[in-house]
Amino acid sequence: MFESTGPPLPPLELQPGPASDFILWQLLDSAFPAGAFAHSGGLEAARNWKFVTTAEELSEFVRHSLVQTARSTLPFLAESYRHVERVRSLDAEYDAFLSNHVANRASRAQGRAFLVAAEVAFQARTDLSGSDDTDSLTETARSWWLQELREAMSQRKIAVHLPVIFGIVTRLLSVPLQTALQMSLYVSARDLISAAVRLNIIGALQAQTVQFQLGGFIERAARHGDGLTLRDATQTATVLDLVQATHDRLYTRLFQS
Repeated sequence: MFESTGPPLPPLELQPGPASDFILWQLLDSAFPAGAFAHSGGLEAARNWKFVTTAEELSEFVRHSLVQTARSTLPFLAESYRHVERVRSLDAEYDAFLSNHVANRASRAQGRAFLVAAEVAFQARTDLSGSDDTDSLTETARSWWLQELREAMSQRKIAVHLPVIFGIVTRLLSVPLQTALQMSLYVSARDLISAAVRLNIIGALQAQTVQFQLGGFIERAARHGDGLTLRDATQTATVLDLVQATHDRLYTRLFQS
C-alpha cells in the first residue's frame, strides 16, 4: 500500500527550507496531545522496586534510558524519515524488535496519539498561492500522507509505533533529521522527568536542574544516533527493560506504562 503510492516527496537534498521555529515549538510543547504524559517509561515500576528514590538515582536512570532510546529507536526514526514510503515494513520490523510487551503497548499508544494530533494539526493551509506553488504541493503531499496513515491505522494495517511515525511526521514538516533526533531524545527526557515529579521523587525546581544538566548528553546521543542503521538497533539497559516489564504487576498504578 505504502511502498509506491502517494504524492512524491522532494528528495532530501531538494527538501524545502527547514521548518519554522514555530513548528518545532508546537511539536515540543507539552500541550501537544501526543499522550506521552500517561506513560512513565518504566520509572513508576523502578520507583516501586526501590531502584529510583533520589535525584541522583533518577539522573542515572534517565541517562541509561536515553542511551537505550538512542540505540533502539533512533535507527528506526532515521530510516522512516529517509524512506517514508517504507512505513509499513519499518513499523512491522519495530513491532517485532520491541519484544517487551509493556514498552510495545506504550509505543503503539503514543504513536497513535501522535499521528492523530499531527493529522489534525498539520493539515494543508488554505492561505497559499496557486496550485503550482512548491509550498502548496508540499503541503498537499503532507496532508495526503497523514490522511493515508490515519486510515491505515483505523483499518489496523499498521501498528503505528512512535519512532516510525515521529520520523515520518518530522520529514513531512521539513524538520532537519538531526533536529528530529534531538527532539525525540529531549521529549523522552522531559517526559521521564515530568513523571518523576508526579511520582514525588523530586520537586519541580530540582527537575529543571536535572533536565538542564542532560542537555549536552542529549546532543551527543543524537549525533551518535544519526550514524546508526537498523542493523545497529539494540536494547542496552537490560535491567531497565526487565523492570519496565513488571509494570502490569504493580498493585496501584498512576501511569499506563
